[in-house]
Amino acid sequence: MSTTLTSSLDTLPVELIHRIFSSLDEQTIILSLRYVCKRLYTIANVYDRYKLNFESILKSNFDRICRFIQPENVISLTLSDGHMTPGQIQLFFSLFRIEHFTRVCSLTLVDIEEHYLKQILKHITTCTLISLSIKQKDTYNRSIKTNRLLSTILKQPSLQNLTINVIEDGTDQLCWPIQCTIQHLTLFDCYSNHFSIIFHHFPCLQTLFIDFCNLIDYDEPIIKISNLIPMQQLISLTMENASLDMDKIEIILSNTPSLTHLRLIGDVDRIDFAWEQFIKTKLLMLNKFEFVFNKKVDIGYRSINIRRLIASFQTEF
Repeated sequence: MSTTLTSSLDTLPVELIHRIFSSLDEQTIILSLRYVCKRLYTIANVYDRYKLNFESILKSNFDRICRFIQPENVISLTLSDGHMTPGQIQLFFSLFRIEHFTRVCSLTLVDIEEHYLKQILKHITTCTLISLSIKQKDTYNRSIKTNRLLSTILKQPSLQNLTINVIEDGTDQLCWPIQCTIQHLTLFDCYSNHFSIIFHHFPCLQTLFIDFCNLIDYDEPIIKISNLIPMQQLISLTMENASLDMDKIEIILSNTPSLTHLRLIGDVDRIDFAWEQFIKTKLLMLNKFEFVFNKKVDIGYRSINIRRLIASFQTEF
């Protein structure tokens, strides 16, 4: 006698359905899949690992999800006051108390104002955060209290991923722990003086992404990069929208011997840097180098042999 084995949403174990949910966004689960059948409706109601991403969401869908969701069932939260979702964070505060989101381990705040950032950080310090991403509208208005709250979170041993704005002159007054556990770091508006902090406080750092990196000192005083501690564990470095002083780049890269991926995009103070020789001697593990270098040269400038320069990037290496 033969037996036909069938598998459907009605017979799948709850654990497998939860696994399916983990690969779907919250809008698909809550607004669509939940209404397929009574069983999925019930499972979705008690599912406790929702990852709410409210960036670029329609206002109507935001309202529907907020009416449904229970804060204790959320493990990841993204809020945005970007141009597509203006006023969202204020609306969120009118619907929820942030201290009720006790299980959040990943928090992303996009274009947030100081007032709301302070309120969120005040209550999120008790959560076991793995990932924290903050893109603040008014970074230069960050208060002493907000910096203290941020500094407390940075000391959490669970924190592995960090995205944050920094301030050129260091007046953000963040207290970076000596042995920071962060493995993946993204910085906005990074300057020469920040590299000493990065190389001295991030012994576990594996990937570093910097957007708007300014290493060229157009005004006095000229900031030198020195006394860096080699970052043996860093394997990926990206600098975009950058202004690159090649002498400083040489110092930085000489202290990242384990890089396997390097991406540099931006203006440079000179374009005759001996990359092939440098990589062969200093970056022996590098297997991917992406670059776009911009350099303004006067039409009458004759000291650069363009053909020779291009030829240096056309070797077998």
